Amino acid sequence: MKKIKKKTVTITVFAISAIILIVFLLRESPKDRPNNSRPPTNRAKVVPSQEKQKVESKDSSSYLKGLNQKADYNPAPGDLSLEGFNFTHREFALILSGSVYLRQSRLGIQTLLHPEVLKQRTPALQNYIYSLQKIERSAFNKWGPEHKISFLINAYSSHYLKFLIERNFQVDKPKEALSQANALQLFGQNYSFHSFLSAELMPLSKDPRIYLNLPCFEQTCPDLRNQVYNYINLEELLNIGVHQFMMNKTKNNFEAEKKMATLSPSIKNYETLIKESGQTLMEFVAKYCRDEASQPLLRSKSMTLHFGPTGVLN
Repeated sequence: MKKIKKKTVTITVFAISAIILIVFLLRESPKDRPNNSRPPTNRAKVVPSQEKQKVESKDSSSYLKGLNQKADYNPAPGDLSLEGFNFTHREFALILSGSVYLRQSRLGIQTLLHPEVLKQRTPALQNYIYSLQKIERSAFNKWGPEHKISFLINAYSSHYLKFLIERNFQVDKPKEALSQANALQLFGQNYSFHSFLSAELMPLSKDPRIYLNLPCFEQTCPDLRNQVYNYINLEELLNIGVHQFMMNKTKNNFEAEKKMATLSPSIKNYETLIKESGQTLMEFVAKYCRDEASQPLLRSKSMTLHFGPTGVLN
């Protein structure tokens, strides 16, 4: 009897376990079972966190807001001043993006403007200029050299762009435009473009590359750059700017077969600064000229330099 009872208990426990297993399997639907070959059918639809925005109105602030949303930007240590000014000049970069662009052709690299886009972004440009104007001289004086120089270059370029927009990109008298009073406001003072260079940039640095990166209203002047200068890229962009200016045939034309170069008067204007930097004019031109046939002639001082319009038209 004891053996029979023990056997009965064992069968009963086994039967109960089997019933529990069957019930569990019946409750589990096939679609709920793990399946690594397909995603769960109830997964939430993925929606991009930042959708590409189109410029649908003349309010450029919405455009810049869209760019700011698309770019996951967090200021790095050193990007902000104590007053909260962004040393990368990101706002100006967003304004230039797609509105000031480069074109490579047989004449070299040239800068082109998109007038309608720039007009749309005028409010954003004015806001950027206002952010520059809020910086006080006392705060500026505490910055490093690269921060100061890039700030002044961008101040010049942004006011230059604003000046063009206000005149519908038509400047009939370039020399008068450069000397026009109140064209540029900074540190609570008014400047012409000329007086700004002599009063602000020249005391800070006499590096000739700076002035050969600045646009003016003359055809022979350097083009407006489509990149902003900041404390990180200043050295690199100064070199690139001079290279591109030197190799723009509408401004500087090298004719190795004639052993002659026709250079922009802008280079002649800063010859004194070039010499003060420890270079002869010929050495400076050779350094930034990328014409392979002309470089040996320049280094050996076998090329004649002339200054004036190149006669090469777009």
